[in-house]
Amino acid sequence: MSRIVSIHTQFRDVEILTECLEFSGCQVLREPNGIMMPGASVPVDVLVHANFGTLGFRKRADGQYEVIGEDQMLARHQDFLNRLAQQYAYRKIIKDARAAGYNVVQEEMGEDRTIKLVVRKWS
Repeated sequence: MSRIVSIHTQFRDVEILTECLEFSGCQVLREPNGIMMPGASVPVDVLVHANFGTLGFRKRADGQYEVIGEDQMLARHQDFLNRLAQQYAYRKIIKDARAAGYNVVQEEMGEDRTIKLVVRKWS
């Protein structure tokens, strides 16, 4: 029997999180007042319908989002959460670098799916 659990993440920017989820083919619903997720006792800020099931993201007091979902489903789809974290980090780095005046001059994806970025600031 599965139960609803929460997993802490490093996600703070809901716009980037939403972009990453949509890029992954998920249907995303955001509601500032919260959305009740089936089986959960508290509302989530972001409700996600993925091809493998429904999960949510709830903002914690420290500003980070936590993943809410059925324990067995989340365990089976850990690779999805890992890819989501990588995509989030990639987009966050690009956004922050551009905001600081840097441009991406080189980008490589390794066979092990690691991403190498080279940024440069022209003065």
